[in-house]
Amino acid sequence: MWDDQRQHHRERSRFMSLHVVVRDTGLGDSLMLVLKQQGFAARLHVETASLCRQEALSPEDTVILDLDLPNGQAAGLVDRMEREQTPCRLIVLAGVTSRAARARLGTAGPMAVLTKPFAASDLLALLGTPLH
Repeated sequence: MWDDQRQHHRERSRFMSLHVVVRDTGLGDSLMLVLKQQGFAARLHVETASLCRQEALSPEDTVILDLDLPNGQAAGLVDRMEREQTPCRLIVLAGVTSRAARARLGTAGPMAVLTKPFAASDLLALLGTPLH
């Protein structure tokens, strides 16, 4: 079963870019390890500026964003994505409830919120299903 899931993720990752934007190196390393083990080719960013310098995001792309980035970087990135109508999927990692995270980001747009601490299986489930 796990091999089938890994193969599914490997095939999906050929068509999508997965960006992880977290400042905490422990969290970033853990996420990258889990994603790599599942066949995802993810890029780690420690600030939103490095993601913004990348190529344009597409609908197949996913951004995993830590709400606890300093200086309002998370809200700034979400605002920019909405302004530019960036169509990618957004998964927010937060130490607060989903409602509080949405209020802090000022958006009701399509995003998933994972409350810390979360299980790796919760993140992988979100990566395998479309967000509504």
